[in-house]
Amino acid sequence: MQPDKPKDDPRNDQNRSFRVTVRFTKDEITRLQKSVSSTVSREMADYVRHVVMGRKVQVIYRDRSMDEFIKELVALRKELNALGNNFNQVTKKVNATAGKKDFFFLVEHAATLQQTLLEKVETIKGTIEKFAIQWFAKSSPAATSGEP
Repeated sequence: MQPDKPKDDPRNDQNRSFRVTVRFTKDEITRLQKSVSSTVSREMADYVRHVVMGRKVQVIYRDRSMDEFIKELVALRKELNALGNNFNQVTKKVNATAGKKDFFFLVEHAATLQQTLLEKVETIKGTIEKFAIQWFAKSSPAATSGEP
């Protein structure tokens, strides 16, 4: 047996047997679809029912200011993964060819890859620092109060 639902719970409704048809202009339906997509409602009917009945509509909020940062981090992660894979392959070859003629070439190649990895890590640190400064500047009291 399931617990009783609160009286204002929309799932408490019995069979919905009445239909209402509403016509919209192209602009109106576009605005309605945009409104629905910014909420947790999965169906337009659910959203409209909430609005008409005066129920709270739960809106999804996403901070778009971090979009560029995330894109850059994803690209840097891919580069870092590729460099890490290359470095691991060279390290395995160095260990396997110790004392052979390719040994010094592989050690030199490993050193070059290591330097590239370190440079990428510095790039990542700089990117994070740049976005952290922007983020904290937006969220500081001076930025929100309108002071210079």
